[in-house]
Amino acid sequence: MLNVDLWYRTIYLMSVKSEVINNNIGKLLHCFRENGIRQYNMNDVAEILDVSKKTLYKYVGNKKEVVEMVLKYEADLLHDMSHELLDKFLIGEKDFVAVCKEGTQNLIAISATRTDKYLDDLNKYHAAEFKQFELQDQKTSIGLFYKMFKIGVKEGYIRSDIDIDMTAKFLYANIRSIMSEKSLFDNYTVTSDSFYKTFWNYNLGPLFSSKGAAVIQESLTD
Repeated sequence: MLNVDLWYRTIYLMSVKSEVINNNIGKLLHCFRENGIRQYNMNDVAEILDVSKKTLYKYVGNKKEVVEMVLKYEADLLHDMSHELLDKFLIGEKDFVAVCKEGTQNLIAISATRTDKYLDDLNKYHAAEFKQFELQDQKTSIGLFYKMFKIGVKEGYIRSDIDIDMTAKFLYANIRSIMSEKSLFDNYTVTSDSFYKTFWNYNLGPLFSSKGAAVIQESLTD
């Protein structure tokens, strides 16, 4: 359930008055991802955000709300990245293949950079907040895939006989499945073209029309 008080504080935090904190939330997210959440206390959080502890408590009441704030930032980041990609396609800056490739690689990369420490801390100590984030992540990711596939059908790259909604959900589930077994891919760079090519061939290849398959194969061999 949405914490209304936190939501209003977060909106205020995003204003010009809190520009220093806003600029450093990404740094805090990086620290949490690298080292987990539990080892940081409120003094550490204030130091990373480059504010006094007194200033920090103007925006958050406790560490739980810090975690909610960071997860909201991560969810917004994913949402903004997805919409930026689609916008670039719509104005002609990127073609359909580039949007598919970047969109999928971005989602895999975001998932891959969540360390086991970070995930363990979220699941053990911030399960409710993490569940809310996962629901938002799911909605954003499936929404991106749905729009990608819908455009692909219209442009003739994707087969017109597929169930777009179900296919978008299957792709999201496949990415989540891969990332839940990250240790299997320790010897691979999951954002590399070779990893993406394998992922594409096994997960997306059957979805493409003959036109789409030709364009995709050409892009993968560039």
